[in-house]
Amino acid sequence: MKYETIILDFDGTIVDTRDSIVYTVKETLNKFGISSFNETKVQNLIGLPLKTTFKELARLNDKQVDNAIREYRLLYNRISFNKIHLFPNVKSTLIRLFKIGIKLAIASNRGKKVLTKLLNHLGITDLFLFIVGEQDVDNKKPAPDAVNLIIKKLKSTSEKTLVVGDTVFDIEMGNRAECDTCAVTYGYHGIEKLKSASPKYIIDNFSQLLNIILKKDKK
Repeated sequence: MKYETIILDFDGTIVDTRDSIVYTVKETLNKFGISSFNETKVQNLIGLPLKTTFKELARLNDKQVDNAIREYRLLYNRISFNKIHLFPNVKSTLIRLFKIGIKLAIASNRGKKVLTKLLNHLGITDLFLFIVGEQDVDNKKPAPDAVNLIIKKLKSTSEKTLVVGDTVFDIEMGNRAECDTCAVTYGYHGIEKLKSASPKYIIDNFSQLLNIILKKDKK
């Protein structure tokens, strides 16, 4: 097989978290007296650090941003489990990849604690050999640090690694780590925006990863 390692984004790639994120951002901003914001803009910012998100959405100073992040995390921990679900064919595909010996890992800008809780809730934690959260690297997505760390920990190589994500930030992260990249179209960035980041592959359903890994694709 061409790839031995697959590094996956979390939000918008394996898990539909849009409603949970938009709802929590809304409730957080309400506490700062901000009652209106652009939901599409929130969606386009998913995948970036929370600090970037709140600075882009509202005119908050650094202290307010820190408070907003703290509030967001408290709120999200309370509501997320009832508002998220795996995208179609994710679990069955992950199991198949795991069984054929593919090393699976996650690279996310989320805090590792909540990320682990969500993976446990979804029943897929044991399929991943390594999980990278925001505190594990100095430079977050779209920097390549998370990918480079995973490759090192799993004793893999960039040539044998495929990075999969739903945003241009994921694709840029993989490209900057000199890995092949795969964009999924069902997540939070549209296909034209994804194409602008130059992924090697574009898929419409998570199960199509099997075609790439088993060399059935004709790209």
